[in-house]
Amino acid sequence: MANTIINPETSALFAHLLSSGSDTDTDYSSDEEEQSSQAMVEAKVLAEEAKAPPRIEAISTRVLDGELAEGMAAKLGDQKFLSRIRFAAAKIPSPSQKVTVKDIKRELARLESEQMHHYISKFDIDSPENTILEILQGKYQDSKLELIPIDEGVTSTKLVLVDGIAKHILKSNCLPGNIDWKTIRVLLESTGRKNLSEQVYELFFKQPHQVVRQEFPHFNNVQREKLAYIIGASLGVPKTDVIRAQGGVFSLHDFVPNRGSARTFDILREDNQAQVDVQSLQNIGILDILLESQDRNAGNIMIQKGAVVLVPIDHALSLQKVKFDVRKNQDIKKPIWTKLTMAKEFLTGETIDIINALNPDDLVNQLLKNGIAVDVKIARSIYENVAFLKYQIRGKKITTLLELYESFYKKS
Repeated sequence: MANTIINPETSALFAHLLSSGSDTDTDYSSDEEEQSSQAMVEAKVLAEEAKAPPRIEAISTRVLDGELAEGMAAKLGDQKFLSRIRFAAAKIPSPSQKVTVKDIKRELARLESEQMHHYISKFDIDSPENTILEILQGKYQDSKLELIPIDEGVTSTKLVLVDGIAKHILKSNCLPGNIDWKTIRVLLESTGRKNLSEQVYELFFKQPHQVVRQEFPHFNNVQREKLAYIIGASLGVPKTDVIRAQGGVFSLHDFVPNRGSARTFDILREDNQAQVDVQSLQNIGILDILLESQDRNAGNIMIQKGAVVLVPIDHALSLQKVKFDVRKNQDIKKPIWTKLTMAKEFLTGETIDIINALNPDDLVNQLLKNGIAVDVKIARSIYENVAFLKYQIRGKKITTLLELYESFYKKS
């Protein structure tokens, strides 16, 4: 998909995507808005681009023989994002080149640096000549700094302690740890190309769904983390900065004092559910609709100390599908909060006010102002999802958070 950048003056036009280019039958557009004919032409062009499927060129697949085929197939059996690579009992052609995993990772790092400007044009801290530790030490001069690894999800995550006090969560922009690099090496060797850069670009950038759970290159995860903060700061997302340092791009999140995740809290237990702050639950629900969240499991909700206030974290898998279609994408699971009894409570007056106050023009412009590249996917989803929320509460068609999400889940 082309990374079409939306000009601030053009962003308002996306309100018309809902009537001119939406796949839904419901008209969410406002009758009060009128645009010039030239503006409408531009909006329709962008709408058509948004609807067009991405150009995915099939990667060359080869077959392995004998025990190697069985071994590889067994390994891939538990990795559904590599399961598309098929093996059969036939001999693989002689590799056109020998590559090592180290070669692949080195080239991947080079391409990440080269391509990053398509996603982030402005960093909160931009110091590629310094290590992340040096940058943080400069931020907290004369303080003792510690980076404590956290076994959290699939990213490289560390807790930042300043004089023994937790201040931040640091995430590096990296691939999931469960990638089978040996299989990727064999695959790249068998494609018949001599240019490693071309091979790596095709697999990790043009067809990332082969190796990660998304349709966009993995290194936009940091971009999505910042995007989620800009859109969801008022909904409880902790402050997030993006940093370019020696060795890559990082997201730095303010640490929220907590008593663990919703998983360790066992939030599905009936007596624990009864303690949950309803407004924080509804805030996360609205956020997950706006961001088309694919990964709101119990580990991605923290329980704030004191009252059981829910804090949303980990938004890398936001707006990661060209089309958020739950009927075709089996890896899109319903958020854990949909299982809570409190999700069936009426939307609060505060939630209604939050939805009514949403302004897609402002959201897009805030993203642009903060250096987040806004492509057609991002812009289209923001305008459609805001319009969906407003339409559903109009005339009290929807009265509970669960009804709201179920309607969203089905409309895809």
